[in-house]
Amino acid sequence: EDGAGHVVAAGGLFPVADEQAFAWTYLGRDCGPYMTGIVRAARRAIFENRNRWPIVRAAVLKDFKPGHRLIRMLGFKPMLPNEPVSFGARVYILFQCVAHGGH
Repeated sequence: EDGAGHVVAAGGLFPVADEQAFAWTYLGRDCGPYMTGIVRAARRAIFENRNRWPIVRAAVLKDFKPGHRLIRMLGFKPMLPNEPVSFGARVYILFQCVAHGGH
């Protein structure tokens, strides 16, 4: 939240399989001044859940370069093969973050 109580970002980890979760985020257009805190909170959530979900995956819109930068800042790497996937009419690139000792 910003100082006025407006939500500028939301996110979480959604379990999808044993030891695997899917990361999701929504970033408001005015989130820029809060990105340091957003990145720290996301890293903390991934780190604190690494034993429960050593594999975390995420999908980023193929042409959304700020999303690609953010997901890499969080320690994610493109999944191989790095081919776009479609969900409905949108095209995404899949990323994953694997904790040490994960699959």
